[in-house]
Amino acid sequence: MLVAAGALRTGKCFAKSDPCSVVQLIYLLFFSLIQNSKFERALVEKFLFKKIEMWVVLILMVFGFVGLILFGAAVRNETKGYNKFGGFGTASNALAEIPATFQLLLNPDLGLVAYGGQRFQGQVGWQLGPTATGLEGYLLLSRFDGNRENHVVELVDLSNFETIHEWVPDAATLLADVELDARRISRSDLTNDRYRIIHPLLMENGDLIIKDHQAPLMRVNSCTQRVWFRDEDLYHHSSAIGPDGTIWVSSHLAPIQVEGVSGTYWDNSLVNIDVDGNEISTKSFTQALLDNGYRHRLFNPNFYHHDAIHINDIEPVPSDGPHWKLGDVFVSMRHISAVALYRPSTNKIIWYREGPWSGQHDVDIVDDHTIAVFNNNAYDVGKGARVIGTNEIVYYDFETDQISIPNLAAFEREDVRTMSEGLFDLMPGGNMMVEEENFGRILIMGEDGTKHAQYINGADDGNVYRLGWSRFIPQELGDRARANLATATCQ
Repeated sequence: MLVAAGALRTGKCFAKSDPCSVVQLIYLLFFSLIQNSKFERALVEKFLFKKIEMWVVLILMVFGFVGLILFGAAVRNETKGYNKFGGFGTASNALAEIPATFQLLLNPDLGLVAYGGQRFQGQVGWQLGPTATGLEGYLLLSRFDGNRENHVVELVDLSNFETIHEWVPDAATLLADVELDARRISRSDLTNDRYRIIHPLLMENGDLIIKDHQAPLMRVNSCTQRVWFRDEDLYHHSSAIGPDGTIWVSSHLAPIQVEGVSGTYWDNSLVNIDVDGNEISTKSFTQALLDNGYRHRLFNPNFYHHDAIHINDIEPVPSDGPHWKLGDVFVSMRHISAVALYRPSTNKIIWYREGPWSGQHDVDIVDDHTIAVFNNNAYDVGKGARVIGTNEIVYYDFETDQISIPNLAAFEREDVRTMSEGLFDLMPGGNMMVEEENFGRILIMGEDGTKHAQYINGADDGNVYRLGWSRFIPQELGDRARANLATATCQ
């Protein structure tokens, strides 16, 4: 053992001055584990340095090459979801994932630290400008609290930026009895230090409708106790209340409703439920696109993606208008950079457009002929996804078929550039709330681009943490919820 240790320390073998080869080092380590007798040493040397005929080497190379081909075929078959190789395919895929697992070990998960980067490191909370007075409404601030290592939702009065109420979920307790789809979610995602509340909905009585990405949907009361939950599907991204008081949310259907696709496919759907969690309708939006002639946008012969469309926003139309009808919804699809106007009652796509937005999130209705889209401006040219320039709010006028970007100068000045997620809400007086999710920042800006206020989701450790799709709350709804929350008694 002393010889082996010396060789590892110096890189020299025995009394020789030449460096050790890998085989020699292995030999030394193996030899050090057995008794140091000449007979045993001779046996080890004979085994490790035995001469092999060339024909044996060639046969081994051929078998190795064939095995490599079979291994690759099994991995590809498994990732496509066919599972034709059975246990061999499963084992092969597990082996192929070892480098990725090793990389995760070398680059440990930072949890819910803002993964866009620490541009605002050391900054914490609200920073108010001289124009941050007289703002109407409330902010439903959804964020991961780095101090408590728990996601929280706060109702903030924008007239003075004071927190009126907070909801602090115990995810492990709230979701202890839910059924999980092991393909897309694990129990480790439902712990307090991992669970996020994405785009919470505030009810008039102070309850919230909450979920994470790819997670059950539930309603909690003002004390963050569960009222009901739905775990039939995995819900994700935005939540919206329609003019009839029902809720629209996207999910991944299981089992898949689209015929002929791989078992790995994420069947994005539009789900409409009432406030008590009862299903009104569920529609596979992949099937809706196929029914309306968009197969070519989903299943290109040269490229397959398990999440072909990636719905990230459903925006219900508030009333009849010259370009849409009550009951229609706008749907944002990130992976094909498209926004569609869909009529569920007839299963018809009334309008569809790709770009000039790219990787967009969040579509809002401005008036009876205009929509606005949060354009992430995100691209990948083979070097990883990144934002080209800055994010933008792109306005599209249905009457003139024209595009405008009135807030571009303000976005460039503030360097707003979240690569994924991100949203905006229009506020009274021409103001706007913008969430730059990847960097843990919220901006409240005026119509002329003036920055009224900025919030940085920082913690005592100096890091900035992720946000959870915050939401502007109109004055009337916020006041009613506030009055009900004031009477809540939580133990």
